[in-house]
Amino acid sequence: MSTAGATALMSPPSVSHTTYIGVIWAFVALSGITLACRLVSRFKGPQRLFLDDGLVIFPWVLSLVTAAVWQWAAWDMYYIMNVQAGLAIFAPDRYLPSLRNWLNASLIAELFFYTALFSIKLSFLCFFRRLGNKIKYFRYIWWGVLFVTVSSYLASVGNVDYKCLVGTIEQITVVCQTKHEINFTTATLKANAALDIMTDFMIMLLPTLLVWNTQIRWSKKLALIGLFSLSIITIIIAIVRAVMVDSERRPDGNPDVTWLWFGSAVEPSVAIMVQYRP
Repeated sequence: MSTAGATALMSPPSVSHTTYIGVIWAFVALSGITLACRLVSRFKGPQRLFLDDGLVIFPWVLSLVTAAVWQWAAWDMYYIMNVQAGLAIFAPDRYLPSLRNWLNASLIAELFFYTALFSIKLSFLCFFRRLGNKIKYFRYIWWGVLFVTVSSYLASVGNVDYKCLVGTIEQITVVCQTKHEINFTTATLKANAALDIMTDFMIMLLPTLLVWNTQIRWSKKLALIGLFSLSIITIIIAIVRAVMVDSERRPDGNPDVTWLWFGSAVEPSVAIMVQYRP
């Protein structure tokens, strides 16, 4: 998300710096504990790791790196936003370097966000593939869901407005502040959130199809469906993130980026915890 040196005062950050950093690290720690429990159970049980385990370890590493990046760059983000809100003094020798640091961190955070979620979705798909590999109709459905998931990921990383993150200062402070660019950014955020929710829902239906045709008691069927349906938590998080980003806007029309990056850092950690299976 770009930030120009606007003439009118902007609203202050909605999320405080302390809350921003503290909550991000807390969720990384909680998801790390969950991941550790998962790995311990693997070595106590089958005594091996599966592909879906690796596809959960990878996004946790991305979440850890994202937290470290924000630990370094959040000061720059808050400095820029506080200057624009009239809460900090504009220093020419600091403003532009801080803007560049922030946008570089934003690019990393955005790409890592989409990649982490994609990896977690693949982990679910690999796990369900193992369970339903011998069911012919399930394999056809599985490949369809995989195709939609991969396509959604490519679309999400492909529609990022890269020039407003790594472009020239003139592009970032002038071109990226036009109504057209702001509307484009808003539209892509909504579209990517919709793709995230849609693919989560499609993946969540896979275990329902498996369990529904299993010869076990209805009570167990419902219990298993309920367990696998915990993914609804990540869907709720994605919806809340999209709503907050759309509702918390600054006077120039740009979303409040503290909510945007806060939600983007937390959602993968929540997905990792939801994905835990002993």
